[in-house]
Amino acid sequence: MAQSYPTCRAGLARVNITPSPPCSIAGYYHDRVAVRVRDELFTGVLVLAGGGAPLVLVSCDLCAMADHVTLPAKKRIGDKHGVPPENILAVATHTHEAPETRDHNVPVDPRYVQRVIDSIVEATDEALSHLFEATVHAGLSEAGGFSFNKLFRLKDGREVMGLYATGGQEVGRAGPVDPSVQTLALFDTDLRLRGAAVNFGCHADTLAGADADMVSADWPGEMVRNLSGVYGNDTTWLFLQGPCGDIGASDDLPHYRTNYGEGKTIQVGRGVAGAAAMAIETDEPLMDLRLAAAQEEFEAPYYTRTPEFFAEVARKKAELEALKARGEKPGYVDEHWIKRAESWPYDGKTFPVRVQCFRIGDVALVGLPGEVFTAFGLEIKRYSPFRRTFVVELASCQNGFAAYQCPADQADRGAYGELPAMSRRLAAGTGRRMADSAIRVLHRLWDEA
Repeated sequence: MAQSYPTCRAGLARVNITPSPPCSIAGYYHDRVAVRVRDELFTGVLVLAGGGAPLVLVSCDLCAMADHVTLPAKKRIGDKHGVPPENILAVATHTHEAPETRDHNVPVDPRYVQRVIDSIVEATDEALSHLFEATVHAGLSEAGGFSFNKLFRLKDGREVMGLYATGGQEVGRAGPVDPSVQTLALFDTDLRLRGAAVNFGCHADTLAGADADMVSADWPGEMVRNLSGVYGNDTTWLFLQGPCGDIGASDDLPHYRTNYGEGKTIQVGRGVAGAAAMAIETDEPLMDLRLAAAQEEFEAPYYTRTPEFFAEVARKKAELEALKARGEKPGYVDEHWIKRAESWPYDGKTFPVRVQCFRIGDVALVGLPGEVFTAFGLEIKRYSPFRRTFVVELASCQNGFAAYQCPADQADRGAYGELPAMSRRLAAGTGRRMADSAIRVLHRLWDEA
């Protein structure tokens, strides 16, 4: 049967990037030190090769992916294998229990940064050195009930993150959810599954939050462990984080099962693995294996502080001082927001944004920098000319920190993910420009066939 379907050359590889504790881990505004390893971290690579330069897809178990990590790796790969930089898409899984590689809030070990660079090159070398004839399969299923929009609209028009913060004033969730699980699977000509990339949008921050003391790949690591248990430890898996700037694994409601922690991590990993297996088991090989890559870049303005912004900082500062005077503890986010708002160095400056797209026949893959709100992912899928479109966030960018990208009409409503100078670093229209750029590049790839 496999011989009646078109094939291309494909490769898969994974390289271990687990650090040795103790080490600082990324994902919060303070230094959390891991003293143990709960589960291992990996760099995974999937390669597709046809008539031209191959497409190289890289996924690392990191909180974010930075250009000072990926650009040196891309240059080495390009020098050795002739792969142009636009044909290499590198993304992070967004685990909040991996070492920091950015210049952000916690110490960075330059030796670990170099290790990640080397791992990308090593995994790509391995994948390109062991290409096999493969049919390519794009599967689709859903994992309903494992992801939730974590922002709530209040009666007064503001938005907050988490039901606990609504004070009973919520009127509904502040955005949509995309429950789709998409798989890009590779089978060899013996009909054996060799591995797959899995795309689903949900924050990988379920284990221990601000108190985390371990290294972990979080729920995507659990997903990989479960899929390997089903398909064999010789299969290779990559996780592609979907738009999840406003998406978490908790619905904030009481349950028999825990809404956070170890149990939740296992539950989400197992559930998404089940949906991924369903997608793989019900897909068909792609009949079109034309491969292409394209990208678009633009300069996005950083958020620039206004008189109204400074007035709000002064108001919030007075509010926190009053709390302290009463012996009450200020909120974690509020304290950090004031510090960052007062020291904000980016007024009037710009940030380079790069949007990357791959074409695999009638299937496309979009890589966006930053933590992207779900609405943009759904819009890109809606207006894409391709039968199936994978939208992946946390693609490599300058310092790995494009931050949150929310719709402009949510930018001033106050929820985390919308806060300028803290969770949101760029001008409010940047997410819209990213989505427009992605749609534009997708149509260009489609029309050039």
